[in-house]
This record gives sequence, C-alpha cells and structure tokens, in this order.
Amino acid sequence: MNPFEEQDKVSVRLITYPAGSITEYHNHNDIEFWTVISGSLRIWMDDHQIELNQGDSIRVEPLQIHRIESPREDTIMHAVWWTDAAYFAEAAKRSLDANLDGCSRVIVQPPMITPNGEMHLGHASGPFLQADFAARALRSAGREVLHLQGCQGHLQYLRINAEKHGGEFYEVARRYADSIRESLGRLNIDFDLFLECEQPKAFDSICHRLLSRLDEANLLAEIEHDAPFDEEMQEFRIEALAKGVCPHCHSAGATSECESCGATIIDADLGEVTDHQGKPVGRRKLKRLFLRTELLRDAIRQYTASALLPTRARLYIEKWLAGPLPDVCLSNPYSEGIAVARPGFEDQKYTDVLERVVRYLFALETFGARHYGVSCFEELRPEQVPTTVALFGADNAFGRLILFPALMIALGLSKSAPRMVVMNEFLLLNGEKFSTSRNHAVWVNEFIDGTNADPFRFYIARNSPVGQQVDFLPQEFDRWLTNHWQDRIVDTLSGALAFLRKNMTSQSIPMPGAWSRDDVSMYMSTKAAIAAIQKSFDLSVLDFSAAARHMESLVDGLSRYLHSAQTRSDKMYAYSASQFRTEARLVAAATVTIAVAVEPIAPRLGKYLLSQFPGTWRIDTWFPADFLTIDLSLGSTDVGLN
Repeated sequence: MNPFEEQDKVSVRLITYPAGSITEYHNHNDIEFWTVISGSLRIWMDDHQIELNQGDSIRVEPLQIHRIESPREDTIMHAVWWTDAAYFAEAAKRSLDANLDGCSRVIVQPPMITPNGEMHLGHASGPFLQADFAARALRSAGREVLHLQGCQGHLQYLRINAEKHGGEFYEVARRYADSIRESLGRLNIDFDLFLECEQPKAFDSICHRLLSRLDEANLLAEIEHDAPFDEEMQEFRIEALAKGVCPHCHSAGATSECESCGATIIDADLGEVTDHQGKPVGRRKLKRLFLRTELLRDAIRQYTASALLPTRARLYIEKWLAGPLPDVCLSNPYSEGIAVARPGFEDQKYTDVLERVVRYLFALETFGARHYGVSCFEELRPEQVPTTVALFGADNAFGRLILFPALMIALGLSKSAPRMVVMNEFLLLNGEKFSTSRNHAVWVNEFIDGTNADPFRFYIARNSPVGQQVDFLPQEFDRWLTNHWQDRIVDTLSGALAFLRKNMTSQSIPMPGAWSRDDVSMYMSTKAAIAAIQKSFDLSVLDFSAAARHMESLVDGLSRYLHSAQTRSDKMYAYSASQFRTEARLVAAATVTIAVAVEPIAPRLGKYLLSQFPGTWRIDTWFPADFLTIDLSLGSTDVGLN
C-alpha cells in the first residue's frame, strides 16, 4: 500500500524477509529509509556489516551497494523510498570518485604477454595501448604512476614454442621478449618496469612469503586428480599441453584458460582431452597444490560491494558467485619456473596463476621502495598502498576479476584490488579473430613505423575494443589516415600555428580584444571540450574513445573558426586589431587544449604541439587555468612535425 498515491516519487511498503533469506548485492537510484518493525536484519553495505534490530532505522544513499540478510527469524521492514534527480546526479559523481579519492599513486597493470610469438595489432589494441593511454593521462593529471609491462611466466606455450624452434626454453623466450619490446617501442608505449619470463631472485622470497600467508589462512589444499598423461612420452600433459572441452561453458579447444568464458581450468576437468596436437592421452594420478577459492567468497563479495565495476565485470563476477567456486591449480610438474618449497612437491613449479600475483607484488615492492623506502609489501601501511588500474581481455576475466582481487584482500592489500577495471573484447581482422597459428594477423613490427604510430594509436582510441568487438579493416585505416588524420586533424592544427605565426607581431599571445558571436561560440566550445576531456581522462572513468571524439569535435570547431578568420577579404571587411587579439587568444587556447589532450593518445603529435607553446602544459596545469588571462606565448621557431 502506498499512502502517497498523489506523489509518485515517494513509495512506502512493508517487506517481509523470511528467516535465512539473503538478497544479492544491488543498488538503486532511489534514496531509501528502512525501519525494522519486528525481527532483525544484517545489512551488508559497502565493505562492512550493520545489525538492525526492532525499532532501528537506516538511510541508504543512491547507488550505495548493499545486501540484506534475515539471519535468525522472519523480519518485517518498513521501507520508504523516493527519487531526486539532482541528488542522484551528485550521488553518481560521488560513487565514481568514492574509491579513488586521494589516490595520488597508481599502478597501471595490463596483462603480461606470452613471449611465444610476435606482437600483432590485436594484442596491441587492447590492454597494452589502453594501459599506455591511462599511464600518460594519469601522469599528466599529476598522479605518480608505475606502468607495469612484461612477459608471462612459465606457461607451457613457451615450452611448445621452444621445441618448435629447436631452442632452449629461456633463450627462445628472450628472443620473443626482445621482439615484444621492439613492438612496444614502435607503438610509443612507455613503461616503468618490464618483467622478463626469467624471474628476478626477489621472486623466490615474495613467493615464499605469499604462500606462507595463504597457508596460515588455510587457503591451500593438496588435491589429487586423474591428470592427462602421455604413456609414450611418460609425462603429464598439463596446462597448454592439454586441450579439450571446457567444463564450465562446454566450448571446445580450451586449455588452462577458456577464451569463451574466461575461466581458469584444471586440465583434469577437461572433457574429451587430448594433447595440444590432438593426440589422445590417458590419465594418471597427480597431487598438486590448489587454492581453495570458495573460501575467498566473502572477499570477492567484499570487492564487488566496494567497487563500482563496469556492467560486464559485475555480471561476470555474479555469474561465478551463483555457484561453487572452483579450486585453482597453483603447482605443476614443469621443467622451468619457481620451485615449490613444500615437502612432497619438490618436482613441481608454481603455475602462472600464482606467478601473476608474485609479479604484481614485485611491482608493488618496487613502488614502495621508490616512494617509502620499504623493502617488502608487508611493510606498506594501508594509506601507502597505491590503487590499481587493471586492464585485460574478457578471455582472462576469471584471474583478474575473481582471483586477483580476492587474494589482495586476503593479503590485507584491499586497496590493490582494482577499483578501476578496463575490460576489452577482441579486435577482429576483416571480421575474424587474429590468429598467430593461421597467420591471420597484422604484425606490429611490420605495420607500425615512424609515421603511423600516432594515427594508429588515435584510431584505436576512438574505435576502442573496450566493451565491444571492433573489426579492423586495413584498407579503411589507410583511408582514415589520409582523409581524417592528415586532412582533418593534422592540417587543422598546422593551420592554427601558421595563422598565429603569420599575423602576430610578437611571441606573446595577446589578451582578448573585441568579441563577436563567433568568438563566444569558440570560447564555449573550448570550455566544453576541456570539461568533457578532463572527465574522460579521470581515474574514475578512463574513456579514451570519448576523449578522442571530444578532441575531434574541438578540431572541427577550430577548423570552422580559422576558416572564418582567414577568408575575410580586405575588399569587403575592415581589419580590426582588437578582433585579431581575440582570435589569436582563442586559436592558441584551442590548440594548446588539443595538444594537452592528445599527448596521452598520440604522444608525438602532442609533444610537437606543446613544444610550440613554451611552458609546462599538462592536464593538471592547463585544464583548470583561465586560458583567457594566463600568460601564453608562441615559440620562436617551428621545426615541424618530424
């Protein structure tokens, strides 16, 4: 019954929760006010619990993530809720910023790439370029950033590749790691730390401490399975050496990770299992070390309750939490890797699942040593732990959205559980997935040269595979390169610089003079672009597709404004020095705005444009400034965009 029928914005209801019932985590756009009439409730809100007994009340803000449990008896709750558009808008902003406020230090963490082949554009377009966009934008906004890049650990793909090339495991891995470094360089991807396949000595210590913590928390188990075994070769066919039907989504061709559902899989659970070449294999008992993921359920729920995640990320986690969580293999009888320091497992090495965490903790210790002088992650105080931006493909979602956040919380590093998640889908090539084995790929080291890295980066930013599959058509890119990048963007910005150099009598950009409707419109367009681009680059958003398109809109506005200013005939129109002062100021302001905004995405173009305007112009210095009054000058020489 609703006693406020005449006011449809307010609702009142009595709700009964049966004993033992519990809701899913959820949130609303309403403001809610609850009072317990009889019984008791346990409210899970954000990352803590609240007990409500008879007569107790609580207010729930819009978008506040919560779960309601009636632990002991049937409970009746009196609920009132109403909507307020302005209040919700403020709440939406607060919810985006809530877990990121004060995060002046950030670790940008894309996945490690497997050094068993060349990097193709499909690899580059996802987390690797997105991570570089993020690292550059966050630095420009004044944050301390550690951008982590590198290679996967000891995956059996590397063994397969070494055998294929007739080389030693690490030697072949190093060869491809060098090629990957070259690709990152060609793409102008900067990084602070690059981890090779071969682990630093510090990994052993980190791994031992990590396992001790997990053991103390009773999160480890020794479990025996009938694992795939090759009788002829007398060895287990594990991880990438085995393939079969995924036990979770029933897709064929799964190995230790399923491309279709993103699950981490135990080889013993694969259906219709063969070796990696399709040869049937038998089974043999194998005892290994496992992570008891089900015991991390509360940590995973805590993570989802405290982070406003993208829709796909949240629904992915909810799908897994709807059933029992699988145990995850932490050790295997590999020939290479970090040895398991545990009696009975001397012939085994840690799996990549654990190595990924170790590699992150190594980056965290590197960060801690740089900023706080600490030698191990355990010495970091909670307020010293940097926040993490996690970027990954949807096919790697289980490890990044389930395992990593839960382990960080279990280790007391809850701030390292990613509050900013960028989850991308596949880049397609002419309608099909990139495939190294089928040679259906465009290779970075063949395609990217000194002239097209910037436009390719910008093209990927504006046509981002984040949240959607995107089809890359080389012929379409070539047309875009000429018609859009060169003719629309570069030529407009070159024209802006030429306009200033041709008409200015000194290097100092003049203060505005007379204003017309065109000038007011250009001013408003630049202000709107600054606000929109700044929001797109914010740590709580990181939407580079939106940023690129806002830049294009400003470029188009600048092009029209320049055309109007440059095509006024002396025979028809009077010359006005006062009018030119306003035009020069607005053209310079728009150009610097584009330069600051484009630098994280197309760094070569951005740095060139910024070099034309002496000063330290970044997101944190230019975007908040009053560009009408700030001292601004044009450099004495223009060396061109070389």
